[in-house]
Amino acid sequence: MRESCYGKQRSGGVGFDTSWSARQIAVTSGYILTGITTLSDGISHGYLLKTDLKGKLLWQKTLPGYGYDIQQTSDGGYVVGGTTDSFGNGSFDVYLLKLRPEGPPPRLNIYRPDTNQWLPLTDQIIDERFTKTAPTVVLVHGWNSELIDQLPTYLNDLASGITTRIPSGVNVLAWDWVEEAKGNAKLPFDLLGLRIAASRVADQATKLTRELQKLFTAAGTPQPIHLMGHSLGAFLVGITSLQLQDPAFGGGTFPVGNVSLWDPPERVPFPVIGWVRVPNGLAINVPILRSLSPPTTVDIYSGTFNDRCYFANVWQAGHGHDTFTWYGNHIAVDAEPTLHTRPTCSDAHLAETIGFGASRTHAPADRELVFPCQTPERGVTLVGTSHHQRCTTNDQLVFQQYCIEGASTTTPVITVRLDNGQGDPLCDCRTPTDLSLQMRLRAAPEGGGADDDEPELAATYTLPLTVAPAWDFAKFSYQFTASPEPSTLSLTIVDGDESTPILIATSDTDLNTGERTTTLFDVSQWQGQEVQLVFALASSAADAIVEVSNVSFTAGPFHGNAPPVANAGQSRAIATIGDTTPVTLDASGTLDPDGDPLTFVWTLPMPDDPAASGIAEIGETPTLDLPL
Repeated sequence: MRESCYGKQRSGGVGFDTSWSARQIAVTSGYILTGITTLSDGISHGYLLKTDLKGKLLWQKTLPGYGYDIQQTSDGGYVVGGTTDSFGNGSFDVYLLKLRPEGPPPRLNIYRPDTNQWLPLTDQIIDERFTKTAPTVVLVHGWNSELIDQLPTYLNDLASGITTRIPSGVNVLAWDWVEEAKGNAKLPFDLLGLRIAASRVADQATKLTRELQKLFTAAGTPQPIHLMGHSLGAFLVGITSLQLQDPAFGGGTFPVGNVSLWDPPERVPFPVIGWVRVPNGLAINVPILRSLSPPTTVDIYSGTFNDRCYFANVWQAGHGHDTFTWYGNHIAVDAEPTLHTRPTCSDAHLAETIGFGASRTHAPADRELVFPCQTPERGVTLVGTSHHQRCTTNDQLVFQQYCIEGASTTTPVITVRLDNGQGDPLCDCRTPTDLSLQMRLRAAPEGGGADDDEPELAATYTLPLTVAPAWDFAKFSYQFTASPEPSTLSLTIVDGDESTPILIATSDTDLNTGERTTTLFDVSQWQGQEVQLVFALASSAADAIVEVSNVSFTAGPFHGNAPPVANAGQSRAIATIGDTTPVTLDASGTLDPDGDPLTFVWTLPMPDDPAASGIAEIGETPTLDLPL
């Protein structure tokens, strides 16, 4: 760019940056550049950015390879040529990347197994590829931390495995919310972007629900339906599964047989401030799903389960954030997990299984893990990997049964007054009642308001309150009643200098659909603290109107539940007998302050062979042979 004509712009990471190719896109569109950038991790990444004609940065992306040249394609997208060592045959391989056109991406896609690609679910593709008599699986990805604007490749692997497992036919769909899942991230692994992306989950769940309702209404209701979600996508799937089965949501109800959640991130690490809870409602949504008639089976793989119990049918531990890899590797019949009740895997294995082998899309009901509970709809079975030397890689150990009454109920505590808040100058705010608020977006004053850097007008209403110790979850109702241009309603909780985005709702989803009530979101991290609820109405044009009402707080089903106090007895000296010695363990001194029933699980650490560590026995006073 000629600085004398257009000025200058600097972009990139904290280290060395260079551009190898720059192209003017069109006479009025700006410029596209590709090269490399070095980020705070010290690693060089492929780099792509677009500017306007004056050099102002419009967007930037990192690439899984180095781009040496870029051209715009006839469909409005881009093709990048270069090299990559992120994948391929080792070292650096020739790299050709096609980026789709700018603008809203196709949301709902269907998998084409013969070409291993995703096709936008247009009316024509529905007629050609969607089979209404076949079961349907819906895959939802999580936070897009790499800033790549296409569906992640692991979804192809999962879809391929599923279609192979069900040769009689299955519809495998994928929901593409890549752009929204970036949040406000500007660079890879920008965790601040994760917080914005988390607040978009509910809105995306509503959009997915509406698309599925339209598809199933037009093409026929497939049975059964199985939804799967990774990371933030797990939260999205949980909400969509409820909305599809809720008559009050409108648009038709469609039973969901299975929901699989891969590593829902209840808390995430942030620099300096440490672990921060991501707003979600799985702690209450999962029990509600299981209490429906017929019940939805919910299985969770990894995730911070013990921090906030989700009461799923099955929880399977130990595979990290990419636990979808474990799930995909066990789809095939010969790779199905084998379940045992003892760590030696010497007992006869159970007839039931976990993972896709138990999905109602192809399996009979007796393949699901059986619960010996008087209230089976609320039973929780934890499944762990057994590391005993007699076990194979597919062996899994069922090591706990957990059943509690009332897991799907919350107790209303209070609906707070909204008439003691304060609107900013752009908010024409009024409170028709003490429990309702109407926000209208005023026009910007002369000489102020929207500019090139802030294209939107934004009106805010700030409500101060103290989160009581009894408040675990919150929800509120809202309704867009006018929106000359697309507008958004957001809720942010401000605690001192810390702001946590909770929810973003959009008028293109909710305008003229009547009053909506949000799902329950977790506020327990602010209990006992003074905070501000900041409602914001944003749009590129004035006169957008949204109504907010019934901001309510509830106590969770296990509010105040105290953890048990473990007592494994006093240290003892044991006389050895050969290579192993029978030892009776005693946890009878353990107690639960609330008097809840306890399940005892003993683990055996093996410092010299960590892979052999694992669950050793179950019970309050078991006897087992230990290598002393």
